[in-house]
Amino acid sequence: MTGGRRRAPARVMPLALTLLGLLVSGYLLGRTLMLLMSQDPDAFDVCSAVFGTGCDKTLLSATSWVLGIPLAGWGVVYYGALLALFFLAAALGDEFAPQALTAALLVSVAGVAGSIVLAALLVAGWAPFCPLCMVVHGINVLLAVALKVRLARTWREEAGTLASAAGSLFKKQADRPPLWRWRATALATAALTALAVYEGVFILSERWLCESRGVFSPHKLLAAYADAPETDLPAGPDDARRGPAHAPVEIVVFSSFHCPACRQFSREMKVLMDQYPGAVSLVFRHFPLDGACNPIARRGLDEGGACETAYAAVAAQRQGKFWEFHDALFKAHFPPGPEALQAIAREIGLDIDRFNAERASEEVRAAVRQDTELGTRLRLEETPAIFINKRRLPGLGARSIEVIIKDAIKGGAAQQGTG
Repeated sequence: MTGGRRRAPARVMPLALTLLGLLVSGYLLGRTLMLLMSQDPDAFDVCSAVFGTGCDKTLLSATSWVLGIPLAGWGVVYYGALLALFFLAAALGDEFAPQALTAALLVSVAGVAGSIVLAALLVAGWAPFCPLCMVVHGINVLLAVALKVRLARTWREEAGTLASAAGSLFKKQADRPPLWRWRATALATAALTALAVYEGVFILSERWLCESRGVFSPHKLLAAYADAPETDLPAGPDDARRGPAHAPVEIVVFSSFHCPACRQFSREMKVLMDQYPGAVSLVFRHFPLDGACNPIARRGLDEGGACETAYAAVAAQRQGKFWEFHDALFKAHFPPGPEALQAIAREIGLDIDRFNAERASEEVRAAVRQDTELGTRLRLEETPAIFINKRRLPGLGARSIEVIIKDAIKGGAAQQGTG
């Protein structure tokens, strides 16, 4: 009885770790798809809440995708296959359990090998650091150890078990053990279950990508980008610019501080600019969909108060703190109200009297009007409207923008000044 109680944790631990790994991988996959769909980035951000730093930079990186599937999706496939083997081991009894658990051990060893490589990339800085990803890698190591303890056999004995199971499938009919059909069926079921999970993740990922970004193939994206006409976008020394003026990629965004999609775009661009320092220059143009300063705003799309927020941002720019004001606005209670504008101005150290005077001035209003008139001539009807090196492809998301940035760095079609 005592021995059974001692063995109970060893029997349960592999299953518990697998379920935990599946839970974490499922969350990371869901987070990836949520970011691609440009949903609220602050909703259910476990990484930031638990570790004080987000995982989004990693999840949005091109290095986090293999064969068209996020690494988190591969994690779901991996843990799904292990759960299938555990289920079959329990369902078919002691006759099949050693083979199933040995197969699970080998799968987990392969998972550990992959985790070592990925963790090394994260620690070395070759990929954006992701604390929750490191948790998954730790789970993989513990899972392999737990399975080895559960089996309590040498590696030679494990290899013999697998060889015996494989050999039984090729023996003559009369020599096969009574449960050979069950063994073959169980192994096939495990393989098919893993394949089904893979297909489910693949289809889900592709469907969300198609719905959220349209063109996803890098080759098709770059071809469409190269065919897009160049647009005359006047630039000047007074532009609200983040990043070096002569960067290989210049992104001009017509945006509004009352636009949820613009808020998400701002977050994605911060990630990309951190990931490719010196390669991107971001220019902000005001295009509030508010009839008070933008005649294109329709009544149904009117963002009340958006013009006043734009005036406040220009006033902050006149004190050299546009981007501090910009970042604080998108982090504030959304959309920002008059009280938030005053609070942010104080928080970033603006001269309040000057701030209030200038945001009511005709000069500041003319600056916003100049941007909205340019957007009207370009026939813009939505925000954010994104131009990359003077070319525009509607519906661009973080992954598509990253593809264009990488192509420009390599001197491809996206390189600045091609037209």
